[in-house]
Amino acid sequence: MVISSLGCGGAERVCSLMTDYWALHGREVTVITLGSEREDFHKLNPAVLRIALDLLGSGRSRLDSLMRNVTRVARVAEAIVRSRSDVVIRFMDTTSVIVLVATRVTGIARDRIREDRSDAEMDRADLVEMEKRALTESCGHRRPE
Repeated sequence: MVISSLGCGGAERVCSLMTDYWALHGREVTVITLGSEREDFHKLNPAVLRIALDLLGSGRSRLDSLMRNVTRVARVAEAIVRSRSDVVIRFMDTTSVIVLVATRVTGIARDRIREDRSDAEMDRADLVEMEKRALTESCGHRRPE
């Protein structure tokens, strides 16, 4: 599973509940977060492998945002490959776009990608538009100064 963080939101809670269920039923589960473990509100089952990339934060310019997102894509791709997962579940809009790009770069088959839609009303045109903007805009939460 790939999600921006395990903060106190609903998608984060769903992620922790799903991974707990699978871990309790003997499945190998990996959670990849763009954020660090310091930002966690929801805890994971000790059997779940956690890869915290500590990559949240906003760029100071469009170029800085682009470079940060290129780094995010590369690190997420590396983490997905390292996890050797059969299926990748992506959570939340911006993180979903990063996962889509990362899996295209690594050649992971589209049939291995699943999405937990954070906005059921979003249609395909919205997702395509978001993909166009994703690499040049900030991703994640602004770190406290």
